[in-house]
Order: sequence, then structure tokens, then C-alpha cells
Amino acid sequence: MNWTIELVRQWVIKEFNINMSHRGIAYVLHRLNLSYTRPTYVLAKADKEKQEIFKSDFKALKKMPQWLS
Repeated sequence: MNWTIELVRQWVIKEFNINMSHRGIAYVLHRLNLSYTRPTYVLAKADKEKQEIFKSDFKALKKMPQWLS
């Protein structure tokens, strides 16, 4: 599961009844050497077939020697 700062913030409020700011949660995560994910956009009209072709081509490229450095 990908955790955004907002998800962590909502969890802290629910579990510990502590209200912290977005920046405060980011600071605590950084100090604890934990990472979070930023939300990304999803294209609603993305072509699934082209995505699968790209994924398989990319896996093949990663196996090539120049990608190992």
C-alpha cells in the first residue's frame, strides 16, 4: 500500500487522537527515516495494451548490461 502524508496524518489522528499538520507529519517521517509516496495522476483513457507492451520492453531493457551500472 502506498502511504501519502495525508493518509499518515489521518491514521495518527484516528489512532492517537493527535492532530498534526501536513508539514509536521513530513518532518516526523523524515526524522524517523521513513518514506512516503506522493500521489500520481492516472490517465483515465490510458491504453492498457500499450502499457503492457511498455512494461515488457522496459523489463528487457533493464536486463541489458548498460543498465547495470
